[in-house]
Amino acid sequence: MIAANDHTLSGSIFLGNDLKAWQKVVNSFTLRVLVSLSKKSGDPDLNVKQAFANIANSPTKYPVLTANADNLQYVYNAQFNNYPKNPGNRGFTSGREVVSATFLNLTTSLNDPRTFIAATPAPALLATYPYTDQRAYVGGQPRH
Repeated sequence: MIAANDHTLSGSIFLGNDLKAWQKVVNSFTLRVLVSLSKKSGDPDLNVKQAFANIANSPTKYPVLTANADNLQYVYNAQFNNYPKNPGNRGFTSGREVVSATFLNLTTSLNDPRTFIAATPAPALLATYPYTDQRAYVGGQPRH
């Protein structure tokens, strides 16, 4: 959100409220879109060539990404997101990650080998079935 009176940015979890950094991202993305429209360069409504030239020839007015440090990279922020692998997040019970029954019922019924990658066997069922048996995998009930 940009404050109406002073043009400062707040709430940006990607670029630390840096409006100049956001301008670089938007202008660089605009160039990418214009390149994808290059086959439409004859369309007078799009005016692709002129729009591209405006950005490319005016770096002060239209700054673009110039280094890896400028990238739009998501950096984990515990204040705003609990995922992945955060015990405060839903989907964990007693320190164990819970995979939904919706998913596991489907993969186990189809003998899908991805079951073994996505989940761990239910400890109580390991007395009856080996960890290589689809029947040892049971999902948790999804919350609504």
